[in-house]
Amino acid sequence: MTEALNRKFDLLVKSGKCPPYLLDVVSLLVAHANDTELFKKELRSAPFDSVVAPMKKQNVVVPSSADQVSAVTVMSGQKDNERVAEINKNGLYTQEQVLQTAEASLRAYATDLKKINDIAMATSSKRLREMKTSTSTEMMEFRDRVVRDTVERTREELNSLRMEWLESMNVEVGRLKTDINKLGIESQKEMCKITDAYTNYISKGFELMKTEPLEVAHSVLAECALSASRVELVEQQLVPKVEIDVLCERVKSMERAITQIMRSSSGLTISNEKNTFLSSSVVNPHNRGGITPDVENTTLLGLLVRDGGDEVEGVIVTQVTPGSAAATVHIGPDCIISHVGKTPTTRKEDFATAVLQAGREVRLTVYDPRTGKVSLVTLEQRQ
Repeated sequence: MTEALNRKFDLLVKSGKCPPYLLDVVSLLVAHANDTELFKKELRSAPFDSVVAPMKKQNVVVPSSADQVSAVTVMSGQKDNERVAEINKNGLYTQEQVLQTAEASLRAYATDLKKINDIAMATSSKRLREMKTSTSTEMMEFRDRVVRDTVERTREELNSLRMEWLESMNVEVGRLKTDINKLGIESQKEMCKITDAYTNYISKGFELMKTEPLEVAHSVLAECALSASRVELVEQQLVPKVEIDVLCERVKSMERAITQIMRSSSGLTISNEKNTFLSSSVVNPHNRGGITPDVENTTLLGLLVRDGGDEVEGVIVTQVTPGSAAATVHIGPDCIISHVGKTPTTRKEDFATAVLQAGREVRLTVYDPRTGKVSLVTLEQRQ
């Protein structure tokens, strides 16, 4: 067994695959195994055999010397006893030395085992510290690698999502542009139709004012109704409510003008109606034509206005006198007055002139931006 252990140890040393600290431990273990085998051989050595053998020989020889003389027998027996005692004494001494050697060997073995244990513990601690350091380094590298890979993968996914979103947005924007273009073209066509119908309506109105036949008046009313229905259709589709209200008010004024024309064709006399419809301003005989009001400081109808400029088509109310006629019909600041009667007003001078020429009752077309409604109000001017 010891030879096999030594042979395997030699093979392990020659292979060069065993670490030095383990090789030292194994060499100590092999040396103790050899010492133990040597101790066993010493225990099995001759001193113990030599004590037993003479006793056996004496037991065998004594029966063969029975016929000798008793004196010779006693002398030989004494000598043998002395020899046996001496051999036993030597054997006990040898046994005591062997036991002391064994005790010393065991103590040395225990000391070596303790040293081996300390070496193994120190080596294991060193190895564990190295493993801890290497493991922590590898874990940090692994963490950094995983985080870096995750960040790169996330960045790639976000870039792909962003590109897909941009492509989808471009497609949606293109589609919306196409729809808006189509809607604009259709709106332009509808507005052209409305403009043509309105032009025809105006031309027929002029013809009616010249010829004054009842049939033409009825046809104009029919065209007016058709235009009103078209205006309502466009209002539902595209045109804002404010513009529709203005158009309705103008259509109503045209209907009133046509009614007056029909009355005049039936025999009723209305002075200066034709000139009132064709011109944009009305001359009132109660006012003198050469009068120009001081529009900077004069408050007309309880209203103080300013020019709309390029912002709006009309004048903007800046102040309303409490208790005036304008305050009773809920005309407030920031309201826009676009017409006085049928006369458009874009400047304060136009507004003042139209109010002075309108007479006692003044009709105003007022747009309230707070409610988004256009109303036609009639105010009584104090003389």
